[in-house]
Amino acid sequence: MDTVHLHTDLPNHVAMVSTRGEPNAETQAYLMRELGLWRVGDDQQAAVINATRWLTFSVGQADCPLVRQRGALRSALLMAEVLHRTLVLPRLCLLADSSDATVPFSELFDYGRFAAAFPAHAEAALLRSIPQPAANFHIALSEQSSPKGNITASFRTRSPKGTNEGQLRGWMKKYSTRKLISFDRAFHRLNKLDDLRAQARFDARLRAGLQPAPVLRGVLQELIATLRQGTRGRDGDGRGQGGFNCLQMTRDDVAKNHEKVFVLAARLIGSRRPTLLADVSRSATAQELFGGSFTMPLLLSDLLPPRHRHLFEDDEGRVTLAYDLIETHLCAAADIFAGNLVSGYGQMVCYERNGAFAEPSSMDVDSAEEQPSKVGGVGTGERRPCFDVYSREEEVIKAAKFGRGWF
Repeated sequence: MDTVHLHTDLPNHVAMVSTRGEPNAETQAYLMRELGLWRVGDDQQAAVINATRWLTFSVGQADCPLVRQRGALRSALLMAEVLHRTLVLPRLCLLADSSDATVPFSELFDYGRFAAAFPAHAEAALLRSIPQPAANFHIALSEQSSPKGNITASFRTRSPKGTNEGQLRGWMKKYSTRKLISFDRAFHRLNKLDDLRAQARFDARLRAGLQPAPVLRGVLQELIATLRQGTRGRDGDGRGQGGFNCLQMTRDDVAKNHEKVFVLAARLIGSRRPTLLADVSRSATAQELFGGSFTMPLLLSDLLPPRHRHLFEDDEGRVTLAYDLIETHLCAAADIFAGNLVSGYGQMVCYERNGAFAEPSSMDVDSAEEQPSKVGGVGTGERRPCFDVYSREEEVIKAAKFGRGWF
C-alpha cells in the first residue's frame, strides 16, 4: 500500500488509499471518488447531475480483451460527442477472459492524461447518485447479435462496421431528454465521425489520453531504452545493435499456417534484427515457430525484470491486461511493425503508431536489417508504417469487417 501525498484540494480527513505508483492529484481525486472515500457535497453533486446528460456503457466478458475495451471506450467517446452527452467511465476488466474482476480506469491507464484530453467525463461511482433509471439500448451489428438484460430499445446498423452520426442521432432523438442512456455494448458501434478532420483531431486526443498508467509507463520506457541501446535474443546471441522490430500474429494465423506465416514475416521484415513477438507471445507453439525463423526472437515475458512482475499479475498469479497494454505500446514503438492488419490487435498497434499503411514493395529488408533505430519516443506523433504480413492491399484491409479506421 503506497501513501498518497495530500494536496490542498483533497479532503483533510483522508490519509491513505491503495494505489500503484505515485499518481498525480487528478488520479488521487478520481480514485477517492470511485472508491467512495471522497464525495462531492450533496448540493454541488445534485446540481452537476441535474445540469448534465450522461452516457455510459457496459463491459461484458466478451469485450474484456484489451483491444475490445479500448475500442468500446473509443466508440463511447465518439457517441458522447455526437449526442452532446458526458461519458461516465465504466470500471474495466483486469483479465482478458473474465469480467468478474473489475478495476478503476487508473489501474491500467493514466487518468491524468485522459482527463486532460477528455475533461467532460465522470467516474463510474456517479451512477449511484443519478436518480432516474437509465434508458438501456442495444445496437446490433449482425443478425446473431442479441440484447442482454432490460433493454429500452434495440437497433440494427446498416453496416457490420457500425453506425454513423445521422443514424445514431435519429435513434436517440426520442430519448434526448433522458438523464442517462446506457449501451449494453459499445465496441465498434460508432467508428468514425463524418468530418474526417474532426476525426483526426479526436484520434490524436485519444492517443494522448490512453497512455499506460504512470507506473506501467515507467516500465515501458525502461524496456524501450534497453532495446534501443542493444539487446540479446532468447538464445543469448546478439551484436549489440540498437533498435528492434515487432511481429504480431493471431492464434488463428499460427493454427492455420504454422511455420509458413513466420517464414513470410521473415522475408517481409528480415530475420536478423531483434524482433518482438506480440499477441500470441504466450503460446509455446508460436514461440517455437517464431524462434525457427528469427535469429534474435524477443518476448516481453523474458524482457520484464523480476522486480516488475507483480505489476502484471493479479493476486492469484494470473497475467493481467497490464501485460497486453505494455506489449502493445512496446510493439508500437518498434522500428518496423508487421502483423495481421485485419485483426483487431494489429489495427490497435497501428492506431497507436499513428500508422500509415505500407506496401510490401517499400520495404528494403537488407537496409533495414543493418540500420540502427531512428524512431522517436512514444507519443511523438510521427506517422510510422504498418506492414501486413500477408501483403494484402490497403483496400482489402479496409473492406474487412473491422477495417474502418485502425480499430
